[in-house]
Amino acid sequence: MNHPSDTPPETDTTITVYQADFEVPMELAQRINDYIVWPIYVDEPPTVTTFESVDNPDIWIVRIYHNGKPDESIIQHMLSMFNAIEGLAIDQLAFNAIEERDWVSESQKHLAPIEVGRFVAYGSHDKGTIDPEKIGLLVDAGQAFGTGGHETTYGCLSFLNDLKDGDPYAIAPTNALDLGTGSGILAMAMESLWQIPILATDIDDVAVDRAAFILSENDRQIRNEGILEKGISLIVADGFDHPAFASEGPFDLITANILAEPLINLATKIHAHLSDKGTLILAGLLINQEADVLNAYQAIGMTLKKKLHRGDWSILLLQK
Repeated sequence: MNHPSDTPPETDTTITVYQADFEVPMELAQRINDYIVWPIYVDEPPTVTTFESVDNPDIWIVRIYHNGKPDESIIQHMLSMFNAIEGLAIDQLAFNAIEERDWVSESQKHLAPIEVGRFVAYGSHDKGTIDPEKIGLLVDAGQAFGTGGHETTYGCLSFLNDLKDGDPYAIAPTNALDLGTGSGILAMAMESLWQIPILATDIDDVAVDRAAFILSENDRQIRNEGILEKGISLIVADGFDHPAFASEGPFDLITANILAEPLINLATKIHAHLSDKGTLILAGLLINQEADVLNAYQAIGMTLKKKLHRGDWSILLLQK
């Protein structure tokens, strides 16, 4: 992740930009970077960036830019999802005017397409320029994070690409689960590779609404829960607390790009919803959390097949 520039790039516009900062632990910064989403009725969502604190490498800064004065109640609502999950306390989030420049639009323009094997994640400003031989995944950073730029999302896409063919652990799943779907990018990737029913879940209804919008922007088929045909079914679920898991599982392939603690807490349930010889991709854990996560899954019979380190993050491929 790049540190934000001290001086936003010059533009011809004169829109006042508002900025707000707050501090979080590094692993929570990743969760926010990958999964914060904005309601579909927000015409111009804020831009969010995360970067390491100069004074403390374990603390990261979350910086929010907004063209014009923001509706702080919407932003507080979105951040409340992380408060509920992680105990993040943001009582006062103060926005201050910083520039009369279109920093949000400029930041979008500087987001180049990201290629991961046969996938290319891109923003709408690059629509029409993507190689037709690639699997295009359109996710604007303003719509939701999980665009492929973060190490964990990149790593998951890399593993999915390898699992299709040419890999010692190549698979041909008949169904799949994207646990904590965020933008829906991993669900779209799996559906593209195997044309199978995908169940994509998240704990927040606004996140699921936004994922549905992103799927529609990608011309993806949203299927009804329990109708086991190719396409993606989106549901709001806290962990495995939804009847869809029983009606659609067990799953031949599960991706879970969340955080180390919930990965450990959900290990037994994830194992129970994975089919025999099923494949599991885990992400959202730091390298220094890898041993604890692995111990939780190896203790219940999961076998580590390979792992990938990108930056401070570990992505794991396991088999039941």
